[in-house]
Amino acid sequence: MNAAESLPHRIPFVGPPSTYVGVPAEVVERFAYAVREWAAATPSESSRCRGVEPSSIGRTNGEVA
Repeated sequence: MNAAESLPHRIPFVGPPSTYVGVPAEVVERFAYAVREWAAATPSESSRCRGVEPSSIGRTNGEVA
């Protein structure tokens, strides 16, 4: 037995590939509505840590927070 015969061999597909049907339209519509709703939402505050004073670590002389 040579090296090529000892390697695993690919098993061919049996029959033609099936066609992709997709997601139902109602699911796509609900998802699109949720994304639009999420994108339109504006936070009232910054998403940064609330109530925490910024440190000066990592700033050079003259840089202001």
